[in-house]
Amino acid sequence: STDWHDDYNAFKDGMEDLEVMMTNVISSAWEGISTVRAGVELLDAFYQIARRSSMKASLESKVSAVWTMFTEEVKRVKDCFEKDKG
Repeated sequence: STDWHDDYNAFKDGMEDLEVMMTNVISSAWEGISTVRAGVELLDAFYQIARRSSMKASLESKVSAVWTMFTEEVKRVKDCFEKDKG
């Protein structure tokens, strides 16, 4: 019976390690993202594999980052239109 518990604990620890590694991969993948399109593509790719709560939480913070990039881009376009209009 202790072998089963040892195996289960090793499995559980391995899953936690994988969760941390994937959360780190998600975070480091954002270092080179500078466009809304690239951000949305990353969100889509990682959303497909995010099953654990910490991975989903990491993605949620990235949604905010993409939303901020989007609103800034809309503001830049609006400013260009306003400048050309006047």
